[in-house]
Amino acid sequence: MLEQQSLQGGNTGLGTKKLQQLVSGDKPTGEDEDNQLVVAFDSPEQEAQKLYIYLWVSEKYFLQGMSQFLDLASKSS
Repeated sequence: MLEQQSLQGGNTGLGTKKLQQLVSGDKPTGEDEDNQLVVAFDSPEQEAQKLYIYLWVSEKYFLQGMSQFLDLASKSS
């Protein structure tokens, strides 16, 4: 597992900004730091679809992390 984490860049390999870029593919509306999290969508349907995908991917990684934690906890007992 440590070998896999080092190959993927550890826990910092996929942050929220990177996840947002991967899921949305859209460009932020402004260049300053406050607008980096604001994404312009073409339609409300597109926004809903991308939000659903973003939440699904986030939940997937959350559950993977919980699974790894429980696996490590059970091995240390």
